[in-house]
Amino acid sequence: MRTGKWVGVSIVGALLSTGALAGYKMTSEVVISSTTTGMTAMGAMGSARSSADANQYIGCQVSTNNVSSGAVTVLCFARNAAGTYLSCVTTDPNYVSAAQAIDGDSYIRFNTESSGSNCTYLLVSDSSYYAPKQP
Repeated sequence: MRTGKWVGVSIVGALLSTGALAGYKMTSEVVISSTTTGMTAMGAMGSARSSADANQYIGCQVSTNNVSSGAVTVLCFARNAAGTYLSCVTTDPNYVSAAQAIDGDSYIRFNTESSGSNCTYLLVSDSSYYAPKQP
């Protein structure tokens, strides 16, 4: 009977030491592709930063120009491993709010219209399964 107790403890110890109870992890490098209405770019900032190539990045910036209209502008941009670049711009307040939620480890997806200049969709997602940035 004593042996059975130690076998059970050994199995639990082995499971814990192999990381079997670790959380779900996802890598999401930058993808740029066509849609029926334009283009889309998506990827996680941590995955892009930690990618094996030196090309990938994705992000959005929020800026204002008080000299002219004073409108707040969002510029979203991405480049994939192959070097394909996509960007879009908008002054829509809903996009401004979404872009302001981006942090260093966010997953970002944005769509452009067929001309590729105006943003038509912006998703910002933060989840524990996206890899954090590595140096």
